[in-house]
Amino acid sequence: MHTPANRPEWFEKAIATPSEDRFVEIEGCAIHYQLWGNPENPCIVFIHGFSAHSHWWDFIAPLVAEQQYCVAAMDFSGSGDSGHRDAYSRELYAQEVLGVAEDAGFVKPFYIVGHSFGGGITVKTAALFGGQIAGIILADSSVVKLPGHQPGRRTIGALPVQVYPDQETAIRRFRIIPPQPVVNDYIVDYIAAHSSKPVEGGVVWKADPKLLGKFKSEDLTDDLIGLKCKVGVIYGEKSNTFGDELREYIAYILPAGTPFKVISGAFHHLFLDNPLEFVEELTHMLNGFVEEA
Repeated sequence: MHTPANRPEWFEKAIATPSEDRFVEIEGCAIHYQLWGNPENPCIVFIHGFSAHSHWWDFIAPLVAEQQYCVAAMDFSGSGDSGHRDAYSRELYAQEVLGVAEDAGFVKPFYIVGHSFGGGITVKTAALFGGQIAGIILADSSVVKLPGHQPGRRTIGALPVQVYPDQETAIRRFRIIPPQPVVNDYIVDYIAAHSSKPVEGGVVWKADPKLLGKFKSEDLTDDLIGLKCKVGVIYGEKSNTFGDELREYIAYILPAGTPFKVISGAFHHLFLDNPLEFVEELTHMLNGFVEEA
């Protein structure tokens, strides 16, 4: 595990940036989010991937907020510090995004950045609430399947619940999914430290272990085709989930001229691998959207 002495100065400064820690009740469930910046600036909601949480953005959101944005990073239900539900769907998650934006004081159409599994939530939110969404950016998110592609084998719907004796043990056992080389250990250690919660006998992961089995999925091709807001795509150069064929297919579906930016040397978890280049490309893309608005 990396100590603060091993972490670069920019990272220490980012995670030390104060944020507001908030909860809002949406459809009977407490939804947690963090807020940086002034809501009078252009506003963004950051959406995490499967079984992740808002703290994945702790070292990204403050750097974006510095560029005169207001940023909310949320835990959708079944993840992080938000409550758990009996059933989950992208439609319900879209309501959570809108509820967070309203509670945060976003009065103008806002932007959404969604990573991995969060990209599908981002697309569904824009499809359902297009008038309230100024633009979306998909971060290494395979939001649709290639034509003729059959869904892969799913789990039985529940991950095993492992109780670790202490947080230090849990951090050592933490793995990012899908697996990839760990480029920056200090970032993964930081995320791992925010991924568990205490229970009797030790600690467990915060994410609902039954989320996958309770989640209603559907094809998003029509939603992607019908988007009316601005769209951008950022992906990892070495991503094992966003290959050339899928990227070309998504580019074919989206309007001509949709910006696609690659993060050099990065895998699927691109902002863990090359966070500063990710922030640079993300803010450049957002600035372009704001200028065109």
